[in-house]
This record gives sequence, structure tokens and C-alpha cells, in this order.
Amino acid sequence: MNPLQSLKGVGPNRIKQFEKLGILSRRDLLLHFPRRYQDRRVIVNLSEAVLDNWVCVRAKVDFPLKMTRFGTNKTVYTTKISDGTERCGVSFFNMPYIENMLRLGGEYIFFGKLTKSKYGLEMQNPLFEAEGVHKVTGRIVPIYPLTAGISSAFIENCLSQIINSELQHVAETLPEHVRAANTLCHLDFAYRQIHTPDDEATLAIARRRLVFEELLLLALGLAKLRRRTNGDDFCRCSQPTLCGKPHGGICMPQGELSAFVNNLPFTPTNDQLSAINGAISDMRSGNPMHRLLQGDVGSGKTAVAAALAYITTANGYQTALMAPTEILAIQHAESLTALLPDCRIVLCTGRLKAAERRHVESLIASGEADVIVGTQALLSGSVQFAKLGLVVADEQHRFGVTQRMNLTNKDNQAETPHTLVMSATPIPRTLGLILYGDLDVSVIKQMPAERKPIMTHLVPERKRADMAAFIRKQVSEGRQAYVVCPRVEIDEFGEGKKSVQQMAKELQDKTFPDLRVGLLHGKSKDKDTVMAAFATGQLDILVATTVIEVGVNVPNATVMVIEDADSFGLAQLHQLRGRVGRGAVQSYCFFMGNSENERLQLLTQTTDGFELAEHDLRLRGPGSFFGAEQSGFGALKMQNVGILDNTNDASCPPAESQAELFAQARNAAQAILAEDPELSAQENRPLKQAVEGLIAHL
Repeated sequence: MNPLQSLKGVGPNRIKQFEKLGILSRRDLLLHFPRRYQDRRVIVNLSEAVLDNWVCVRAKVDFPLKMTRFGTNKTVYTTKISDGTERCGVSFFNMPYIENMLRLGGEYIFFGKLTKSKYGLEMQNPLFEAEGVHKVTGRIVPIYPLTAGISSAFIENCLSQIINSELQHVAETLPEHVRAANTLCHLDFAYRQIHTPDDEATLAIARRRLVFEELLLLALGLAKLRRRTNGDDFCRCSQPTLCGKPHGGICMPQGELSAFVNNLPFTPTNDQLSAINGAISDMRSGNPMHRLLQGDVGSGKTAVAAALAYITTANGYQTALMAPTEILAIQHAESLTALLPDCRIVLCTGRLKAAERRHVESLIASGEADVIVGTQALLSGSVQFAKLGLVVADEQHRFGVTQRMNLTNKDNQAETPHTLVMSATPIPRTLGLILYGDLDVSVIKQMPAERKPIMTHLVPERKRADMAAFIRKQVSEGRQAYVVCPRVEIDEFGEGKKSVQQMAKELQDKTFPDLRVGLLHGKSKDKDTVMAAFATGQLDILVATTVIEVGVNVPNATVMVIEDADSFGLAQLHQLRGRVGRGAVQSYCFFMGNSENERLQLLTQTTDGFELAEHDLRLRGPGSFFGAEQSGFGALKMQNVGILDNTNDASCPPAESQAELFAQARNAAQAILAEDPELSAQENRPLKQAVEGLIAHL
């Protein structure tokens, strides 16, 4: 493909803006898939339109445009439109050119979010055009992930140039027999329809093809990575293990758990004990343990890790626990210190000063440190373990697969350390077969007896003032609250989506001027400082993006408010909800969104994360499951492709569930590898190249 700068309208500044989106080439742009779609084909009557939804209406301008000034150099233009069934007020903020575009008595197609106030129906900043133009209405419109200076319309324009001139030259990646066996369309058709869908059916066909291909590549890539650990390099120990079984893994026969369990400040649940016993059985088998520990936030996974670290220390080995953030690593270190009073626990993060780091590294290298808790700093070449026996990766989906393996294989020691992968994100069984097919699975469903279920409510916009009063009451009683927004900044369309910057300012300046409001998002330079301030009670309200999804334990936080809740997947909402309810005091979660939304209603009916995950996976696929801002599977593009607005999940495969599609992709990968393990056949070479590219990002 030609370079990006050869596209019309793309100059040096645009190149820099595209780089912020990870777009460095035309191929990258082609793989920059929409995060969702708006169906702007159906025109409804104002009298029948559903409030708080985005709708298309055909209406006449029946009131002269009026301009009002406010603030500093700010204007609002207002008018009224009518479609014969109802009238609607329309407002345009800071758009002086509207005067030359809207004609009194003219008929237009308007597209916007319909709301209702005491003055009647309203739309703010709607898009509009004459009937038949079909630039912004009359079609399925893709909505792309954006950055400052890049609009969705501009991305559409650039992609249309690529699709019209170069798409026919894109090489097919899947062998013909794989496409035929799984009823998959050609790649060029998939790319065209994912960006410019003709209708729901063609979008479903395109999405199915691209989802299948990504899952197939992931299954092939993980199989290749597993061979590195379990293939020729598996048996690296030159001496028999202590139990006389085949060498390769560390055998840990020493240590009884009774003293550990008796010293716990709580009674372990049956699920915790089952997970501990299953893992210890693995660790005593003489083969390397590869186990996934799943459990909701607050279910007690850290206690299981502590039990395994206890056994590991008793056998003379070290434990390394890797967390995705520094503040979570600090929390783990504090928790393990309380649970393992006889073990020496050290913290290793990138923020240690040079002298502190040298001291910690010397303790690790000499074997004086029993348990080492850290971030990705543990992967540094300067960190040398004396005798690593157990690797614990917390929130595995936040790390790449190779990061976990690199820590396990660190220092090239003779014996293979055991691996425990922990995840608070409930992973549906069918998806787990692909992502963690090499791992045995332990599940903790029971919650500690002292935990109270989180009271969950859907809150319509008209009840916002009541909710604010409730938050104020909670804070007056010494509690704290989270407010989560889906955006860092307001995007191109506005779309009514709350941004953390906008919300933090509004709460601090207007709603809670007397309270302490903090702001946190992925681009924040002082993320750990802000989170620590909230954890220590220096902030009353923390306004954040989903960056808090994997965060610290703040038992004093009792309120979680999630703005535009229908923007998130069910599993992600459940994960966010788990940020509260971590103490003995009753906690509450409020979802701001459409109270008629079936998915949100389900959250008010169950706290079973696995039930929610299976439901979301079945309806919306892996993109909804992982959420748009997850990082560990950033190499996957289709994870972020959403569905049509105002449809019944029309873009999901109609003839099968997503789970069935996952199974088909996994079976196809197994069949391909059975015949061609190295993917060296001519028809498999495009797959091999794609798999190698994927592994580089895992």
C-alpha cells in the first residue's frame, strides 16, 4: 500500500495525529475498526420517538432562528422544528454558520439525541441535511476511536480513498479450505463492509469473518508460545526431582497448611480451600503448575496466592507476584505481609530510588527475600532470583502472554517455576478455552460471609439531583464515592457521553464545591498519587475512567456512579461495581443510562459475574467482554468493534452464538497445526506471518 501522506488531506500534522491512534500506515488505518455504529436509516415521528435515544426525524423549521450570547464570546442559536405530530426545540452552541444553513420553512432530516425538559422535547447540536443527501443520515454510520484533531468523518474520508483504490489488492490471509469449512467471506468484502456496511446482514458477515480470523490467529499464536514452554525446553532439570517423578518441574512436598490457615484473620471459604488444595496438588506432582484462578473482586484470591507462597517458602524457593500497577503491587505487599508474618516480603517497582533498588535486588539475588511483589520492573535484567519457585500474575489480561512467560523463564534456571494466573474478570468457559487452554482452572464463587451485596440501581437523568443528595449524605457520614465516565475528553459528536474532565469540573464547581473532588484517567501523569490520595481519604469523590477497574482496595468507598453505563460491557460494569462493597458497610452502585436497557436491568438482578460474562459474550462478543480500554489484548482489533445502536444486536452472527464461533476457530487452529505444525505450507504462509506479528504484541 502507498504511504499515509499520499492520501488527500493528510499532511505532517495529520500524520502526527494519526500516530497518537497507533496508525502509521494505510494498513493500520484499514485495521482501525469502528468502535460502534449508528443506524441513521430509520425515520421516526417525534410523537413516537423514545426519549434519551438517538433518532432521525423529518421535520420543518417553523420558528425563526434566534441567537443569544452568554459567557465570554459564546452563543447559542435556537429554533423549533415540527414533523406534524409534535414540535421540538433545537439548540446549536457556538455554531454561527447555522444561520446560513437552516432556512425557515425548510424541511430537513435531523439526527440527534431526543430529550425532554419542562419546556418540551429538545435536541442539542443535531446533525441535519436535506433529504436524499445521505452524508450524515440515511445510512449506517461508523463511529471510530478518535484523538484531538481527527474526526470520524475525516477517518471515513481517508478510508474511502483506500477502499476505492487499493482494497482489491489486499492479500487473503485464510486458506480457501478454512473459509469454505467455516462459511467465511473474502477479506476484501469484510474490510469494505466493516467500514461501510450496506445493512445489518453484510455487517454481520464481515464482523464474523474478522472475529473468526483474530481468534484463529490467537489460538495459533498461543499454541506456538506453549511449545516454547512445554516442548523442547520443558525438561531442563539435570537431576531427578525430590519425589522421583520426571524432571522439569519443581516438586514441593514440604509444608503443612494448618498453621497458615489457623493464623488467618478470617475463615476461608470452601472455594478458597478447594483452589488451594488443587494448586498444591499440582505443585507436588513434579510437573510445572499452570493454573488460572478466577474470582470476583473481593472473593479472596490473594489469600490463595499467600497459601501457595507459604508452601513455596517452606520448600526453600522464592515467590514472585507481578501486578499491573504500582499501587496494586503496594496493596498486595501489605496484604501478604499481614498473611505471611514469618516471610520476608520485598517490593520491587520502577519508582524505587537507585539505592533502594540495589538493596532490594541484593535481597532477591541472595535469597533473603522470600516473596517479591512488583510491577513489570520484575522483568528487568538487573533483577536476578536466587531460586524462583512460584510466579503469580495478577490480572493476567492486563499483561501480555510473553510477559508472564518471560518471568517464569527468568534466569534460565534448571527447574521450571510454577505459575498461578489470577483474574477478577470472570472469563466464560468457551473463551477461556482459547485464551487459557494451557491452564487448569480454579474458580472462587463464594464471597466472604461479612460482605454485603452491593445495592444496584438504574438512575434516569431526571433523578440526578436525588443521587447527588445521596452522595453528599454518604460523604457527610465519612464515606467516599467513585464517578466513572467513558471518555477522557468530549468526542467529535458530543454524543451525550460524559468525559471525566467535564464531569470533574462540573462536580467541583457546581454540585459539590465544598467537597474534595479528584480526577484520574489513563493519561494522568500522577495516577498513583491521585489514587493513593483517594485510598487514604484525602479525596471525597474520585472522577475516573475505567483505569480504576484494576485498583486498590478502598473499603471506605461506598458509592459507585457509572455515567453512560450502556457504553460498557456487562462484565466490565460488574468489575467496576466491585470497586465498592469491600468493607462491612452497605455499598451502592448507580448506573446512569436508559432504564429500559435490558442489559443494565440484568445487573440489578444478579451479582454473579460469571452469569453476566456468559450473557455479554453470547450477545456482544469478546469486544464487549474485555471492554474498549483493556490493554493486555491490545493486539486484537475486533475486540473494540461494537454493535449497531437502536438494534437488537443485529451485528452478532445470526445463526450461531459467539461461543460456537470461538469453538470453530479453536478447532480450525488445531486442524491446521495437526497437518502443518510450523505453518510452512504455501497456503499457510500468510497465517504464519500474521501469527508472528501477533506474538510480537502479546
